[in-house]
Amino acid sequence: MNDILIEAHTCAALKGYLYFLSEFPAISEKIQARSDAYRNNGHELRSPPDMPVLARTASSSESNWRAILTLLPVLGNMGSRLFRQLRDFVQTFDREVHALSSAAESALIKDLNAQHFTPVLSGTQERLDHTDIAHLLKNLSSLIEECTFTGVTLEQIVEEDSNLTHSFLTHFIDALRTAICACPPCVSKFEIYYYDGLFSTDMIDNHLALYCLPDVCTKPHDIYLKALRELHVNARLAGSSLGFLCSRMLLFLKDINGEIISLLPETPVRLACTTLKQIDYLLTDLNKVSDALISLSSILNPSTSITSPTKKT
Repeated sequence: MNDILIEAHTCAALKGYLYFLSEFPAISEKIQARSDAYRNNGHELRSPPDMPVLARTASSSESNWRAILTLLPVLGNMGSRLFRQLRDFVQTFDREVHALSSAAESALIKDLNAQHFTPVLSGTQERLDHTDIAHLLKNLSSLIEECTFTGVTLEQIVEEDSNLTHSFLTHFIDALRTAICACPPCVSKFEIYYYDGLFSTDMIDNHLALYCLPDVCTKPHDIYLKALRELHVNARLAGSSLGFLCSRMLLFLKDINGEIISLLPETPVRLACTTLKQIDYLLTDLNKVSDALISLSSILNPSTSITSPTKKT
């Protein structure tokens, strides 16, 4: 299950992308101002960036990420609470079966004392009392479904933004690579914008610098354009990794709920014990995914700094 962890460089890229989105309104204004200045001086602009469209796309992506950052800790904490409550149920069930001793061979789930089991707490921390084991199992299933609903919502937003991020950064970077006007010598838009201070010092030093490979033969603006492309690739990778986390969690929830639903009042406790062993195995993975979501939420918090990953060579 080590594959559920999101590597440091992808976390850094994602945080850099979120910072880039927050700066984009200012970046857009600088680009528009420089384009207007060139046009007013009689230059014929070549394929000027469609800044209104890019700005709307950036705004949509930023809105998506605000929702994602809100749901991340919610889903992670829901998963952790679900893990604790299901683990408590499994352990209590095991104790009750052992207490039956030889009678366990013929006992059914409905024969267990429901009052020995801890009531389920809903997502809003409401105590859901139960009258029998079947009622308790129904409450646990409802809790799983609450968590599943949140997971599906998060997964859908992440998937939607994956395409948005790719479209936005691809069009932005491609536009920057072209010449700013038809006049010789040919100068790219990015070269002009870079020396205009397109990116803030914080964006350059704390985010783009992670992907810069100093080269005495390469101009500074070209180094940062390559860094922006690296940021693009790694930000998409981080989004894909987050989507993978969501899909893994939903898979575990589906399997756990399927096992819970299979436990009926007439199910022999010995057969139920086999089912609960499978649930307990799945719970370990569920807890790891929940912890990973909570950790990622903390890392992406604007006040949290990320240790710079080793630069690629």
